[in-house]
Amino acid sequence: ENINLCRLLGIKFQPVSKILYSEIARSAGEDPDRADQLAQMFGLGKTGLIRMTTGDVIDAGNMVLLVDTLALPKIFVVPSCTVINDDKTCLSAVQDENFNFSEKVILSQEPDISPSSGGSAQITEYSPDRIRAKISTGGPALIVVNDNWAPGWKAYIDGVKTDVLRANYTLRCVAVPDAGEHDFVMIYDPLSVKIGYAVTLSAIILWSILVIICWRKKI
Repeated sequence: ENINLCRLLGIKFQPVSKILYSEIARSAGEDPDRADQLAQMFGLGKTGLIRMTTGDVIDAGNMVLLVDTLALPKIFVVPSCTVINDDKTCLSAVQDENFNFSEKVILSQEPDISPSSGGSAQITEYSPDRIRAKISTGGPALIVVNDNWAPGWKAYIDGVKTDVLRANYTLRCVAVPDAGEHDFVMIYDPLSVKIGYAVTLSAIILWSILVIICWRKKI
């Protein structure tokens, strides 16, 4: 159970029964050990206890929704990075409960900029294979996208293609070269799909030619 990792992955909500929530909340003040035992026994866990004490609570009838206000959004901007190209070392670093993912990203390779500024990101379009956002930065910065990295992803800043870096072991990152307002687009366009289309089209053309040849022979 790692609340820092949950926040990195954007896990913001956790439902719990109102009866259990009330009992754990009461025990937390009188008997913290019992509160911890109840949380472990009923699957709330350490992360749930932290959300109870640091986040918000939404009443939902027989349930309450624990809201982690520190969970990171789908897209965010950071001003710095550290580079770790060894997967085992990177995985260990990602699990560090003291690592501040809102200020720094772990990259598998050096970016082509020297990041120095934070910024903001507002998603304007989101689907499984396409993302668009308005990015505002005060200088060179890094956009972190809270989705899995894969070789087929392509990114564009103001229409200019840029590298998609692997970030925080399994996520995506794109460098913003300068300050200002930017149009950010990321699409999934793997080579395997293009090859599949080409093979399918070739098969259709070949089949059409064979049909025509057979039809002419009959005539």
